[in-house]
Amino acid sequence: MQGTNHLVFNATLAVATESLLHPAGPAFHWTNVFSWLAHAGAPSAVGTVLVYKCVYYSCTLLTARLPDVDQRIRIFGKHRGFTHSFVGVLFFAFALLGVGLLLTNFLLKHGIYVSQEVLTIGLLAILSLTLGCLFHIIGDSVTFKGVDFFWPSEGRVGVPQDYSIRNETWSEYIFVYCVMLVVGFLVGISFFGF
Repeated sequence: MQGTNHLVFNATLAVATESLLHPAGPAFHWTNVFSWLAHAGAPSAVGTVLVYKCVYYSCTLLTARLPDVDQRIRIFGKHRGFTHSFVGVLFFAFALLGVGLLLTNFLLKHGIYVSQEVLTIGLLAILSLTLGCLFHIIGDSVTFKGVDFFWPSEGRVGVPQDYSIRNETWSEYIFVYCVMLVVGFLVGISFFGF
Protein backbone atom coordinates (compact mmCIF):
# COMPACT_ATOMS: atom_id res chain seq x y z
CA MET A 1 0.00 0.00 0.00
CA GLN A 2 1.24 3.51 -0.76
CA GLY A 3 2.08 6.01 1.96
CA THR A 4 -0.92 8.30 1.56
CA ASN A 5 -3.25 5.32 1.46
CA HIS A 6 -1.69 4.08 4.71
CA LEU A 7 -2.59 7.40 6.32
CA VAL A 8 -6.20 7.19 5.11
CA PHE A 9 -6.46 3.50 6.05
CA ASN A 10 -4.98 4.12 9.53
CA ALA A 11 -7.35 7.02 10.15
CA THR A 12 -10.30 4.90 9.07
CA LEU A 13 -9.33 1.93 11.23
CA ALA A 14 -8.62 4.30 14.13
CA VAL A 15 -12.20 5.63 13.92
CA ALA A 16 -13.63 2.10 13.72
CA THR A 17 -11.49 0.85 16.63
CA GLU A 18 -12.31 3.89 18.76
CA SER A 19 -16.00 3.40 18.02
CA LEU A 20 -16.03 -0.26 18.94
CA LEU A 21 -13.41 -0.59 21.71
CA HIS A 22 -13.14 2.99 23.07
CA PRO A 23 -9.41 3.05 23.88
CA ALA A 24 -9.53 6.86 24.21
CA GLY A 25 -12.62 7.09 26.38
CA PRO A 26 -16.33 7.12 25.69
CA ALA A 27 -17.53 7.45 22.13
CA PHE A 28 -17.87 11.04 21.00
CA HIS A 29 -21.10 11.00 18.98
CA TRP A 30 -22.21 14.11 17.16
CA THR A 31 -25.62 13.71 18.76
CA ASN A 32 -24.17 13.97 22.30
CA VAL A 33 -22.24 17.23 21.89
CA PHE A 34 -25.12 19.51 22.91
CA SER A 35 -26.15 17.35 25.87
CA TRP A 36 -22.55 17.35 27.16
CA LEU A 37 -22.39 21.12 26.89
CA ALA A 38 -25.69 21.52 28.79
CA HIS A 39 -24.50 19.72 31.96
CA ALA A 40 -22.51 21.35 34.76
CA GLY A 41 -18.82 20.51 34.57
CA ALA A 42 -19.15 19.56 30.93
CA PRO A 43 -16.31 21.77 29.66
CA SER A 44 -13.73 19.91 31.76
CA ALA A 45 -15.19 16.51 30.87
CA VAL A 46 -15.39 17.36 27.18
CA GLY A 47 -11.88 18.84 27.31
CA THR A 48 -10.43 15.67 28.82
CA VAL A 49 -12.17 13.50 26.23
CA LEU A 50 -10.93 15.74 23.42
CA VAL A 51 -7.34 15.55 24.70
CA TYR A 52 -7.56 11.75 24.76
CA LYS A 53 -9.04 11.69 21.25
CA CYS A 54 -6.35 14.04 19.91
CA VAL A 55 -3.58 11.89 21.42
CA TYR A 56 -5.18 8.71 20.08
CA TYR A 57 -5.72 9.90 16.50
CA SER A 58 -2.43 11.77 16.17
CA CYS A 59 -0.42 8.80 17.42
CA THR A 60 -2.17 6.30 15.14
CA LEU A 61 -1.45 8.60 12.20
CA LEU A 62 2.12 9.25 13.34
CA THR A 63 3.01 5.58 12.97
CA ALA A 64 1.00 4.99 9.79
CA ARG A 65 4.21 4.61 7.76
CA LEU A 66 6.65 3.53 10.48
CA PRO A 67 6.76 -0.20 9.59
CA ASP A 68 8.06 0.77 6.14
CA VAL A 69 11.30 1.98 7.74
CA ASP A 70 12.71 -1.36 6.58
CA GLN A 71 12.67 -0.03 3.01
CA ARG A 72 15.32 2.53 3.91
CA ILE A 73 17.19 0.88 6.79
CA ARG A 74 18.19 -2.69 6.01
CA ILE A 75 19.30 -3.62 9.54
CA PHE A 76 15.87 -5.21 9.97
CA GLY A 77 16.28 -7.55 7.01
CA LYS A 78 14.00 -7.62 4.01
CA HIS A 79 10.98 -5.39 3.44
CA ARG A 80 7.80 -6.62 5.15
CA GLY A 81 9.83 -8.82 7.47
CA PHE A 82 10.50 -7.95 11.12
CA THR A 83 8.77 -4.56 11.09
CA HIS A 84 5.62 -6.09 9.61
CA SER A 85 5.41 -8.94 12.12
CA PHE A 86 3.79 -9.70 15.45
CA VAL A 87 7.27 -9.85 16.99
CA GLY A 88 8.09 -6.41 15.59
CA VAL A 89 4.87 -4.90 16.96
CA LEU A 90 5.53 -6.43 20.40
CA PHE A 91 9.14 -5.21 20.34
CA PHE A 92 7.96 -1.70 19.44
CA ALA A 93 5.29 -1.70 22.18
CA PHE A 94 7.69 -2.92 24.87
CA ALA A 95 10.39 -0.47 23.73
CA LEU A 96 7.90 2.41 24.06
CA LEU A 97 6.77 1.12 27.45
CA GLY A 98 10.39 0.85 28.59
CA VAL A 99 11.15 4.40 27.50
CA GLY A 100 8.02 5.61 29.29
CA LEU A 101 8.98 3.82 32.51
CA LEU A 102 12.55 5.13 32.34
CA LEU A 103 11.30 8.67 31.77
CA THR A 104 8.80 8.43 34.63
CA ASN A 105 11.47 7.02 36.95
CA PHE A 106 13.90 9.78 35.93
CA LEU A 107 11.32 12.47 36.65
CA LEU A 108 10.39 10.98 40.03
CA LYS A 109 14.06 10.72 41.07
CA HIS A 110 14.46 14.41 40.34
CA GLY A 111 11.43 15.38 42.42
CA ILE A 112 9.03 15.96 39.54
CA TYR A 113 5.61 14.50 40.29
CA VAL A 114 3.84 12.81 37.41
CA SER A 115 0.05 12.98 37.72
CA GLN A 116 -2.25 10.06 37.04
CA GLU A 117 -3.72 11.87 34.05
CA VAL A 118 -0.28 12.34 32.47
CA LEU A 119 0.45 8.64 32.98
CA THR A 120 -2.90 7.76 31.42
CA ILE A 121 -2.14 9.95 28.40
CA GLY A 122 1.31 8.32 28.11
CA LEU A 123 -0.17 4.82 28.15
CA LEU A 124 -2.79 5.88 25.61
CA ALA A 125 0.00 7.23 23.38
CA ILE A 126 1.89 3.92 23.64
CA LEU A 127 -1.28 1.96 22.81
CA SER A 128 -2.11 4.31 19.91
CA LEU A 129 1.40 4.20 18.43
CA THR A 130 1.30 0.40 18.60
CA LEU A 131 -2.18 0.28 17.02
CA GLY A 132 -0.93 2.56 14.24
CA CYS A 133 1.77 0.01 13.38
CA LEU A 134 -0.76 -2.81 13.55
CA PHE A 135 -3.17 -0.93 11.24
CA HIS A 136 -0.30 -0.50 8.75
CA ILE A 137 0.35 -4.24 8.81
CA ILE A 138 -3.36 -4.97 8.28
CA GLY A 139 -3.30 -2.64 5.28
CA ASP A 140 -0.29 -4.40 3.79
CA SER A 141 -1.80 -7.84 4.43
CA VAL A 142 -4.56 -7.21 1.88
CA THR A 143 -2.00 -6.54 -0.86
CA PHE A 144 -0.70 -9.12 -3.31
CA LYS A 145 2.60 -9.57 -1.45
CA GLY A 146 1.09 -10.01 2.02
CA VAL A 147 3.24 -9.77 5.18
CA ASP A 148 5.48 -12.06 7.26
CA PHE A 149 3.25 -11.67 10.31
CA PHE A 150 4.80 -14.68 12.04
CA TRP A 151 8.39 -13.65 11.29
CA PRO A 152 11.00 -15.26 11.48
CA SER A 153 8.99 -18.04 9.84
CA GLU A 154 8.77 -17.44 6.09
CA GLY A 155 5.04 -17.89 5.51
CA ARG A 156 3.27 -14.82 4.18
CA VAL A 157 -0.06 -13.86 5.72
CA GLY A 158 -2.70 -12.11 3.67
CA VAL A 159 -5.89 -12.49 1.73
CA PRO A 160 -5.96 -15.03 -1.11
CA GLN A 161 -4.20 -13.67 -4.18
CA ASP A 162 -7.41 -13.76 -6.22
CA TYR A 163 -8.92 -11.19 -3.82
CA SER A 164 -5.80 -9.18 -2.99
CA ILE A 165 -4.98 -5.71 -4.23
CA ARG A 166 -1.85 -4.61 -6.03
CA ASN A 167 0.18 -1.65 -4.88
CA GLU A 168 -0.21 1.59 -6.79
CA THR A 169 -3.18 0.42 -8.84
CA TRP A 170 -6.80 1.48 -9.00
CA SER A 171 -7.78 -1.52 -6.83
CA GLU A 172 -5.76 -0.11 -3.93
CA TYR A 173 -7.52 3.24 -4.13
CA ILE A 174 -10.96 1.65 -4.51
CA PHE A 175 -10.36 -0.63 -1.49
CA VAL A 176 -9.05 2.14 0.80
CA TYR A 177 -11.71 4.67 -0.10
CA CYS A 178 -14.56 2.13 0.08
CA VAL A 179 -13.47 1.21 3.62
CA MET A 180 -13.29 4.93 4.43
CA LEU A 181 -16.76 5.58 2.99
CA VAL A 182 -18.33 2.71 4.94
CA VAL A 183 -16.84 3.90 8.24
CA GLY A 184 -17.72 7.51 7.37
CA PHE A 185 -21.31 6.48 6.68
CA LEU A 186 -21.49 4.64 10.02
CA VAL A 187 -20.16 7.74 11.81
CA GLY A 188 -22.66 9.90 9.93
CA ILE A 189 -25.65 7.84 11.04
CA SER A 190 -24.22 7.79 14.60
CA PHE A 191 -23.73 4.04 14.60
CA PHE A 192 -20.05 4.78 15.15
CA GLY A 193 -18.73 7.64 17.22
CA PHE A 194 -15.18 8.89 17.10
